[in-house]
Amino acid sequence: MAAGLAVVAGLAAAVSVTACLVPGPHGAARAQPLYWLSMLPLVWWANGLVRFEPRAVRCWRAALALACLGAGAGLAAALWRAEDWTLPALGFAVTLASAGASLAVHRDSLVAREGPAR
Repeated sequence: MAAGLAVVAGLAAAVSVTACLVPGPHGAARAQPLYWLSMLPLVWWANGLVRFEPRAVRCWRAALALACLGAGAGLAAALWRAEDWTLPALGFAVTLASAGASLAVHRDSLVAREGPAR
C-alpha cells in the first residue's frame, strides 16, 4: 500500500512538472517528446519500488521529497504566470497527501522492518 501511494504521489508531481514545462492542454502535451522524457525517471523508480529493489527503497524518502518540491514548483510557476492554478493546486494537494500517507504506512510496514528485497 505504501508503494502504491508513493507512485500516486510521484505521478501527480510528474504531471504537475510536465504541465509547467510543456505548454498547452494535457492531451496536446502528451504528443511532445519532453512529456515522455520527464516521465522516464518516475517509471524507472516506480518499477523498482513495486519490486522492492534496494536502490528504489533506499531513495523512497528522497523521491517523495523531490515529488513534493516538483509539485510545489508547478504550482508556483502557474501562480507566477497568472494561469489557472486550480489543477496545479490539486496536483500539489494530491502529492502532499499521498506522500504523507505513504510515509505513514511505510513506517509500520514489513519493508521498513526487514528492508528491501535482496
